[in-house]
Parts: sequence; C-alpha cells; structure tokens
Amino acid sequence: MKKIKKLIFIIFLMCINIKTSYAAIKVIPGETFLGIDYSQHLRIANTGSNDISWSSSNINVVLVDNGKIIGVNKGEAYVKVSDGDTVAVCKVKVIDNYVPVQSVRLSKTGESLLLNSVIKLEPIIYPANASNKKPIYISSNSQVASVDENGYVTAKKLGTANISVSLEDNVVVYKINVVDKISLQGISVQSSVQLKTNGTVQLNVSYNPSDATDKDVTFSTSNANIATVSNTGLVRAKNPGTATITVTSKDGGHIATSKITVIANSTPNNPVTTKPVTTTSPQTTQSSNVSNIRLKSIYLNTTTLALNVNEEEVLSVIYNPNNATDKSVVWKSSDPNVATVSDNGRLKAVSVGTTVISAISNDGHYEAKCTLTVNENNTVDDRKLKNIRFSEDKINLKKGNEKTLEVIYTPSNAINKELTWTSSDESVVTVTNGKIKALSIGTARITVISNDGGYEDKCHVRVYSDAPVEAINFNNERETVYLGYSLTLEPILTPEDSLLENAIWISSDESVATVENGVVNALKVGTTTISVSDESNKIFASIIVMVIKKPPEKLEVTVEGYDLNFDPKVKDYTLAIGGESSLIIKTNYDEENIVINGNRDLKNGSIITITAKGYNTGKSTYVINIKKKGFNIIYFIAIVSIILIVNLIRIIITNARNKSKNMSLGGNKRRKR
Repeated sequence: MKKIKKLIFIIFLMCINIKTSYAAIKVIPGETFLGIDYSQHLRIANTGSNDISWSSSNINVVLVDNGKIIGVNKGEAYVKVSDGDTVAVCKVKVIDNYVPVQSVRLSKTGESLLLNSVIKLEPIIYPANASNKKPIYISSNSQVASVDENGYVTAKKLGTANISVSLEDNVVVYKINVVDKISLQGISVQSSVQLKTNGTVQLNVSYNPSDATDKDVTFSTSNANIATVSNTGLVRAKNPGTATITVTSKDGGHIATSKITVIANSTPNNPVTTKPVTTTSPQTTQSSNVSNIRLKSIYLNTTTLALNVNEEEVLSVIYNPNNATDKSVVWKSSDPNVATVSDNGRLKAVSVGTTVISAISNDGHYEAKCTLTVNENNTVDDRKLKNIRFSEDKINLKKGNEKTLEVIYTPSNAINKELTWTSSDESVVTVTNGKIKALSIGTARITVISNDGGYEDKCHVRVYSDAPVEAINFNNERETVYLGYSLTLEPILTPEDSLLENAIWISSDESVATVENGVVNALKVGTTTISVSDESNKIFASIIVMVIKKPPEKLEVTVEGYDLNFDPKVKDYTLAIGGESSLIIKTNYDEENIVINGNRDLKNGSIITITAKGYNTGKSTYVINIKKKGFNIIYFIAIVSIILIVNLIRIIITNARNKSKNMSLGGNKRRKR
C-alpha cells in the first residue's frame, strides 16, 4: 500500500512539473486602438493547450469571439485570454475617428546579415495617419536572429530566421540569413562621361549588394594620353579623344566600364562640367551604395543682367562637378525693394535700382553672384533679347516619339528669336529647330543658344522603353535634410529603361516632412519614412529621411553690459567686471550645441569656459579669464579732496560769521557808554 501511495505521489509531482513547464500564454498585441463597428484579430503565443477561453471586461465597449474583437462603444476594456493555467490581457481602447491599418510593407523581403551585426526594420504603414502605428515583431528563431520591440534585429548565429512584422490583421515576413561574409554579386559605374580638356570627374561605384563585405576595386585606363584615372576613381581629361576606364572588383573579379569622351576646351575660362550620365546597375532589388560627391564650386549662367520694372527672369546654377550629390542652394537679393528672388531662382524686377542676386550652396557654402540692374520701361530697348530658357529643364520621352521643346523669350516680343540647337548625343536624341526625336534608350542634353546675345539653356532628355517597372530602389538607405529645406529623391528603376508613371509618394509622418513628386519638404526635427510605389501599389521602395536643425556657421558670443569683442578665431579672453557673481552670456547657438561652465560665484581669477559644437567644425572651447575691478586710488584721493575742501569752506564761512557777530557786539557796547 505504501508503494502505491508513493507511486501516486510521484505521478502527481510529474504532472505538476509538466504543467509548470508550460510558458505563460501571451496575447499579441498587448494594447490596441479600435473603432466602433470595426474588428481585429488578436493572436496568442506560448501555449500548447487547446482549451483557450476569451472574455471582455466590458462587453458594452468591446466584444470578443475566439480572438476576434469588435468595437461597440467608445471607451476602454480589457480582453483576457486563458489556457487554463495562465492569463494574458490586451488593453483595447475604442475611439472616434479611428483609422484602420490597410497594409504593412517592408522595402525588401529579406537580406543577409553579417554575424553580430544589427539592423533596424522600418515598416511602411499605410495610411500614414492610421490609429495603430506600433508593429509587433517576432522572430521564428531567436537563437539565430533576435528582434526587440522597436524592430532592431541582431544576428547571433549562422543560420536563417523569419521576422514577422504584424499590425492589426496585417502581417509581413522579413527573411534573415546570418552569414560570416556577404559576397559581392556585381558592380556598376557611370556608363559614359563627357569632359573638357583638363576637366575631372569622380567615378562612383555601385555595389550589389550595397553591404557587401569586400568593396575593394581597382581602376585602369585604356589610353592615358586621353584620360588618366587615380586609384580612387578620379578621372582627369588630358587630350581630345575617347578612352575606357575599367573598374575591377577584388571579390569575384566583377568588371564595370565607363566611356570617357574628351572634347577641346573652346572657352578656357568656362567652368568644367560633365555630361549627364546613365548608370547601368545590376538587376537587383538591393539599394546601391553611392558615395557622397562634394561640390567644389558653383557659377550662375550670367554675372550681369538688366531688366525693366515688372519683368521676370530665371537664373540657373552651374555646378562643379555636375554630378555633385547635394545641389541645393539658397537664393537671396541684397535689396528686395529693387528685385526679389524665389527659391528656384526666379527674379522679379520691383523698382529702379541695382541689387546683387546670390546663390549659396548648402554643400560647402559656395556663393555665386549676379548684378541686376532694373530700369524704367522706357530706358531700355524693350524688344532686345535679354534671355532665353526652356519651359522644362528635364523631360522623359518614349523611344520613337517626338516632342517640340518650348523656349521662353525675355522679353516675349523680342525682335531676334533666332536660335541654334544641338544634341549632346544624336544617337539617342536628335533635334531640329526645337523638335526632338527619341531614337534609342539613354540620355542626352539638348542645348539652345540665341544668336542675339549668345544666351544659353539646356534640357535633359531621358529616353525610355515600353518595359514595365520590375523593381524600385534608392541609392541610399537614408538621407538627411536640414529643417526648412527640401530634398529631391530620385528612385532607381529596374529595368533602367522603364518609366515610373503616376508614382504614389507617401510620408509615414507628415508632421516631420511631406513629399510630393519626390520632393521632400522638412517641417519638423525627427525621422520619417518616405515610400514610393507604382499605381498598383505592388512595387515599392522606401528610404528613411532624417530632419535635423542646421547649426549656425559662425559662433557669436556677447556678455551683457560688457564689450567682449568675441572672435571665433581667438580662444582666450580677459574680461574686467564689477561686483557681479555671474554674467549674462548670450550666443547664437541652440542649447544642445553650447555648454557654458564656471559662470557662478565669480571672483578675481575665475575662469568661464564656453564649448561650442559648430557646423562641420567639431567642438571648440573658449576661455574667459575674469578680473575683478579694484578700488581706484585716484577716485579715493578725489573724494577725500572734495570732503576736505567742503569742510574748509564750511570753517571759513563759520569763522567769518563769528567775526562779524563779534564786531557787531563790540559796536553796541561803545554806543551804550
């Protein structure tokens, strides 16, 4: 009997152990928004039981049926799920103006990660104003790749894992392959470049995939007499002719070539510009990793200009190099009362006078100027040609189609409207009296020059085919733009000769930045995901855009009540102050970019330090040595002298009065006798 009891007790303990070996049940999500008459499906995890029960804490707010929740009335309720041993709870808030999630997408279906590397998944939620915005992330194999609640994926062990990203009833899976090396599959470079003699251009290599482990490449030229190339890809034009630059990867021996055409320098003083290029990228859905090409200088298409009152004109910027990454500029007029200038360089003559129109690049802060003279309408020949420009500076044209380019004349009733037309590549596009014809896939630059005055403008033409878009990508995974500025995003299409018509652009947070036709306008400091898709919303790509404050370029420091004569080049100052224990120090930097220490309990010999983080200059520290003003001996002598003089005068007056009084008394005594 004892043995039977012992056996029953052991079986009982085994049952307890089996029960307690179950992990606690989990409900996904743990919190959600819902609308009246809307429904969602909750999911459960960590249970092996089939005995699942659901309940709502308030059926007047939320109903639940086998994991499906339905909003009844505005309010809050808790939906509980139990497997008989453990309980999990989801907080449901039923709200007015609820916006359901229609889709959740990722820019790629998966990728290979290097062991121990970390990436952040950035799902695109549509619509952007959906009520629920926090996805749930789950890894199918946390030992290979784990994911936290914010979407950060960590590659832990060689192998594969699927990361599911869910929001409401939408689920998307991201496949992770953890490897110890990411092999290079291919490279690409500008297919053709046109240079003037002594001109230079930086070749930019694109890698497939963009995060390949080994990106070492070598450059070589087929003819060093025509064009040379450095080991970093800088091409220098030597003599007229053509040469081929070959790029070879160390990993896999992949090859890409660029045809360099060198033409004679007809006008040596003109800035060197490069011909627009067509980049041939490998067929891939990976984003290309293109280097940041810095500006070296900018020029305006004219340095002097004359307009009549109320006339308008558009200035254009010439960039060196022409393929610089950041071509954004800020326009300003030295006298807006004479003429104004818009963000795109459009001038409007307001009143008679002279003003200087400036364009300042955001990259490098290079400045180009044009002196504008505004005359009365009757002081200039109103019909003499002053400028020409295309109505469009960039167009897409289908192979085989024709189009007539429109030229705008200033003034519109100019007498001489004769023009000379040229195409930079007649095998791609021909032009006859402004009528262009697309012959083959590629790009070409149409140039028009006026016979009167030699005014010039250019229009870039891209010829595309009937091929449907198979994939959309961006050059980089993220971009940065300053608050209040704009950024133009240009998606890369596969195949290259396709055209993305009626593209749909979406910003995940329009309070941070809006997007229209690829132009991003930065509204608030923060991060947003910009996505673009075709009309069907089946092919898409996304890029993270960070909006940051642009710190001032030159630090200014003032001390209230004192003349510091601050100069950013001078690091050490001495300031004589009175009896203050602290000073009011003002700068033009934001608080996050400035740190002031030592500005309290000031004594003779105290030191105040100002550490500033400037624009592209790193940190700089400035020292103010405090000297307390001592009591001036001259002032002391002056004050004592004044006191002595006053007392001396008082004594003299008193003595004089006493003497006069005594004399008066003596006279009275004599009269009495």
